[in-house]
Formats: sequence, C-alpha cells, structure tokens
Amino acid sequence: MGSFINRLLKDEPAFSAEFNNYIQEIKLENNEEIINLHSTISSLRQQLEENKFQTNKLIQQAVLQKTEEIKQLQLTISEQRSLQNKFKHPQMKLIN
Repeated sequence: MGSFINRLLKDEPAFSAEFNNYIQEIKLENNEEIINLHSTISSLRQQLEENKFQTNKLIQQAVLQKTEEIKQLQLTISEQRSLQNKFKHPQMKLIN
C-alpha cells in the first residue's frame, strides 16, 4: 500500500496536494485531542488534590473530636474512681 501511495504522490500532483491536506487535518485533529486530554488530566489532578485535602481535613476533625471525647471519658472515669474510693473509705470526707 505504501508503494502505491508513493507512486500516486509522484505521478498525480492533485492527489499529492489533497493527500498532504488530509494529513495536515489529521495532525491538527490529533493535536487538538492531545490538548483536550492534557486539559482533562490537569482538571482531574486538581479535583484529586482537592478531594485529598478535604479527606485529610475530615480525618483531622474526626481524630480531634475523638481525642476530646476520650479525654472527657478519662476525666469521668477518674472522677468516678475518686467517688468510689471515698465511699469505700467512709472516714474520708466527701467534698462537693
């Protein structure tokens, strides 16, 4: 097939011009598609980074919330133990 096209390009100037125009159109379409694909990739990367940021932010908030909850539970346990010890040892005064 390549030799047939080469022969037409040499022997038929009209074919050569039309063929070259066709090749240029295909190259232009390919370049436009490549540009669009790069743009899509860039947009998707940006969305991914934003999603990662939001996910990390939510994780940090959840960890902070649970840390505070743990501290409150530890404080409650400590207070309950203190009260329990006071009831076990009646000689100790209850302080309100």
